[in-house]
Amino acid sequence: MEQWHQLYGDKMMTVRYENLVSGKDDVLNSLFAFAWVKVPEDLSVVQLNKSRIGIWKNYKPELKHVIEAFHNVRDVTP
Repeated sequence: MEQWHQLYGDKMMTVRYENLVSGKDDVLNSLFAFAWVKVPEDLSVVQLNKSRIGIWKNYKPELKHVIEAFHNVRDVTP
């Protein structure tokens, strides 16, 4: 995410899935405000699944090279 923030700064909003599922209404309100989008009257239409948190770790061995590649990215010129 550091790379994207360097490229786009305050034009980008970072949302962690864990925060989204644990505080959905607050995060969604912030997200809609950031995007200048009208907040739906009923946020319950947005369905999230807490059981998906951390599931990526099941694929960590297969993602080893991708994780290493992104970990090594530091200096990015836009």
